Parts: sequence; C-alpha cells; structure tokens
Amino acid sequence: MTMASRILILLLLTPALVWAQEETLTRKQTEELVEELAGRMRLDFDMSQTYANAGNEIAVTVSVLRLLRTSDARDDENVQKAMNTLEVKLDGYLVTFITYSDAKKSKTFDTSLITFLNRAREYRTDFPRDCPSDTIASAVGRVFAYAQAVAKKERAQHALGRTKR
Repeated sequence: MTMASRILILLLLTPALVWAQEETLTRKQTEELVEELAGRMRLDFDMSQTYANAGNEIAVTVSVLRLLRTSDARDDENVQKAMNTLEVKLDGYLVTFITYSDAKKSKTFDTSLITFLNRAREYRTDFPRDCPSDTIASAVGRVFAYAQAVAKKERAQHALGRTKR
C-alpha cells in the first residue's frame, strides 16, 4: 500500500476513531473497529482502481481490435490468435463493471466511462463474437444494455436542454 493510500485511510478513519473514544469503547474494541473500517475502505479503494483501470483497458483493447480486424493481415493465423486473446480480455474488462456494480449493490457506473462501454458495444455490433460462456455473455449483455440506456437518457436530456433555450 502506498503512503498516499495510508494517509487517505487515516484521514477517513479519524472521525470513526474520535466517535469510538467518545463512546468509551475499550482500546481493543476501538482497534477492531478501526481495523474493520480500514479493511472495508481498502477494498472499496482497490475495487475503484480496478474499475477505472478496466475502463481504460476497454478503450485500448477496442482500438487495437478494430485496427487488427480492418488490417490486411487479419487472416494471418497469429493475428487471429491475438484477436481471440484480446476478445477474451475485453470480456473480462466488461464483466468487471457488473462485478463491481453487484458488489456495491448499485447498478450505476461512472458516466465518464459510459463512452468506453458504448464503443465496446459498437465494436461488438460490427464484429459479433460467440462467447463460449453463457454467464459471461449475459454479463456483457447487461453492461451493454446499461450503457445504451444511459447514453439514450443523456441524449434525451441534452435535447431537452437545447429546446429550453
């Protein structure tokens, strides 16, 4: 864990520590409370980092796949293997969003990443893939449906904003 992460966790835990002392918890109870909260916060921080990283990886992977699919070498055996590997990685990155969302008991994603998800959806529309796993295919479908719904809602809100002026 980096020093910045430790400082952030300590800053966030200070109010809980003060509350614990005011409630006259024993030192052991206070330490247990702080340890539990630190663990939860670290998990949220780690999950958020994974989630943000997946968004970046989706953008890069889709760009590389589009280049490979439209290149003259797309029929080369090694290029085919590389594309298959990237397709599997893309599925993994997309599933990260549903896993993160389910863990947080929330179905909302950061709207800045919706663009990446929609680019992946458009890519998969242009270049469909038969996923060998129904579970993964379902999760990817859920991500795409959500991203499409958010984009549609944002377009409608944007159109409303234009007509009100």
